Amino acid sequence: MEDNSVTSTDFMGNHGNDISFEDLVQHESIQKERTLLRIAQARRERSGSNLSLDKIMERPSRVDKYSKESIDVEEGDSDDDDDDEDEDGEKDGRTKDLRKALFEAIPEPYPHTLNYQKVCITDAGDPTDYDTKDACAKLKVCMDLRDKWINAHPAPPQDMPNNSPRELPPNSPDHPTNGKTKQETSYRRRLPPTYEIFGVPLPHTVHNLQFKMVKGVVMVHNIEPTFVDSPLGLRLTTDSTDAAEDLDALRQRLNENAKSNEVAIDQKFNTQAAAVVEEDGQDWSQSIFPVHDYNQYVKDYYTIRKACFAGPVMSYSYKRLAVLAAKFNLHVLLNSERELEAQKSVPHRDFYNCRKVDTHVHHSACMNQKHLLRFIKHKLKKYPNEAVIFRDGRFLTLGEVFMSLNLTAYDLSIDTLDMHANNTFHRFDRFNLKYNPAGQSRLREIFLKTDNVISGSYLAEITKEVIADLDASKYTLVEWRISIYGRKASEWAGLARWFYVNRLAHENVRWLIQIPRLYSIYKQSGEVESFGQMLRNIFEPLFAVSIDPSSNPPLHYFLQTVVGIDSVDDESRPEHEHLSDTLPSPDHWTSPNNPPYAYWMYYTYANLCVLNKLRASRGLCTFQFRPHCGEAGDVDHLVSTYLCAHQINHGILLRKNASLQYLYYLSQIGIAMSPLSNNKLFLDYNKNPFPKYFCLGMNVSLSTDDPLMLHFTKDALLEEYSVAAQVWKLSATDQCEIARNSVLQSGFEDRYKLHFLGADYSDIRETNVSEIRLMYRKESLNDEINTITTNAALL
Repeated sequence: MEDNSVTSTDFMGNHGNDISFEDLVQHESIQKERTLLRIAQARRERSGSNLSLDKIMERPSRVDKYSKESIDVEEGDSDDDDDDEDEDGEKDGRTKDLRKALFEAIPEPYPHTLNYQKVCITDAGDPTDYDTKDACAKLKVCMDLRDKWINAHPAPPQDMPNNSPRELPPNSPDHPTNGKTKQETSYRRRLPPTYEIFGVPLPHTVHNLQFKMVKGVVMVHNIEPTFVDSPLGLRLTTDSTDAAEDLDALRQRLNENAKSNEVAIDQKFNTQAAAVVEEDGQDWSQSIFPVHDYNQYVKDYYTIRKACFAGPVMSYSYKRLAVLAAKFNLHVLLNSERELEAQKSVPHRDFYNCRKVDTHVHHSACMNQKHLLRFIKHKLKKYPNEAVIFRDGRFLTLGEVFMSLNLTAYDLSIDTLDMHANNTFHRFDRFNLKYNPAGQSRLREIFLKTDNVISGSYLAEITKEVIADLDASKYTLVEWRISIYGRKASEWAGLARWFYVNRLAHENVRWLIQIPRLYSIYKQSGEVESFGQMLRNIFEPLFAVSIDPSSNPPLHYFLQTVVGIDSVDDESRPEHEHLSDTLPSPDHWTSPNNPPYAYWMYYTYANLCVLNKLRASRGLCTFQFRPHCGEAGDVDHLVSTYLCAHQINHGILLRKNASLQYLYYLSQIGIAMSPLSNNKLFLDYNKNPFPKYFCLGMNVSLSTDDPLMLHFTKDALLEEYSVAAQVWKLSATDQCEIARNSVLQSGFEDRYKLHFLGADYSDIRETNVSEIRLMYRKESLNDEINTITTNAALL
């Protein structure tokens, strides 16, 4: 109170003790506004503007006790006194002037790059030795091979401008701001893109396409539309036509015949459909959506593998990586203060309100242990008589299940659940068992599965609670992995039904499908006859719903939220076979042993590539291939993913091969790293290569992997960033750059990335990453690529 009396002395003047508390508040509000205006004037002067403080303040100013709301950066205009229109108009005008001074005075672009100190390495003029030219030539071949395989995927239709919601000018009467101009809208307020999944009409059915899996890869044919009855409604047979026939014209002509029946795609249907095709004598050796064949894959794989282990390439790569690390250290020494000053100049934005995407998190472990514990206790107390599982020939209630375990709600605790990853180092089997609450598989089936007696309702409820937390945090987004095992084709229908019934689409959430590499287990249990059957169960339902969305509307809507395909399992297991062109085709792979990792990668890539081409031709969203790789096992795994994966998860084995590490840097392949997860399984935290990768300029992001087993706080991703920042001494610019990488790696649509990151994905007002840092990264990468291209041309 003493401080307040001192600052109010001049205002009290001759009023003595007659001054009221309301007048004092009014005076302090005016002083506050004047201070903000002086700051704005200083920014105007730096940007070269001639708008003076007197001009801004030329009209009389009176700020009432609600003035805080009138200048709030998030809430917008305040309209508390509707009775006094004159005062409201005066306040609105003053608010617009204040916003214009505070926001529009910010110079664009920011001038801090004028002081950017560059690290330049000049050419000494010495002739390039043969080893250097040979190494650069081999690296260039590897980069070209990756471009060949990755560019076989079509451009994602969901990122096309004409596929985004129409952007309306702010003064449009149709704009959500109801016709308000820019000055009348909230301070720095930007409306997010619209996100609607379930209200979008189903695309029409294309009746002139037919598919069949041949030698492990789906072939799509264009046929003349002749309709017959089949398990899928309208089915096509006979009379093949030229593949170059105008598909758009056919779609328009056949649209009136689209059906709207919902039919589950099961294994029996797949067998019947294949039989129809064979009876028609259709030639399936060619597809209208071709893909590189397996023999070409083996050839290119060994070309890259041979280059990566060549002496000149390893020496050259090691030296260039060392130079990149040294250059970054010099850059930080010279420009860290300028980068920090650039961040300070940005209003409102900081690390906490920069968008961060958890690019690698498994859905069944997306909550923390305390959250799951509270949910289990709540259900056990409120719904003990609900039937939740079928065991020993009868249905058991939730209360009976816990009674059989000798547990009550009072007994349950974090220690009782025992889901934290302890004693799991180099024990992937133990880590997987941590998914079972209290070590009981039946509790996992009840609470963490989508296909159970209660149709996954408990897991859906927990998911909605986690989504509510994400919605409240606003700036944290996730990409959840959920499993399709390939044991039967109807898995897709069940998962899609769970998603559709519970309405689990949200603008902060995207989904990836993870495919566990468990063929050997399913083969031994008799659930599949061959690896080819497993591939059919995984991919044929996707082709069916892409051609005829009305055959399974829930699956169609679910796929609109899916952004990629993942491949998961313990990489440390030894492989019984090595990749070669003599391996049997998937239909003839009836051995009880798992196929090699690289074999899995090709057939997943090939079918996904054909599927993407089909979906892109229909204007449907496409998927990325983002497998787990480089967590353990053989370094050769990273060769196959370099060739055919868009991004990978983990990638810690890159530290063992400088050539592969340099190639991943040159191609800027996204790597979602989880240091806390690696610390519990395969690599101590202080040995994790993440800080080295980041310094080099590799495209790395932080992710949580399994919050249920690894993290303690409600915001697991922020906990991951916090530990990394403390242990590796990451600066504010470093943290924001990693967050920006996570958005770029994610599968969120391009319109969302532009909203999160601004124009060219590099607006400091959205990313909080200075242009100095982004310019350094771009120039360093371009220098390396140009050097390789120049030296390779000399050979």
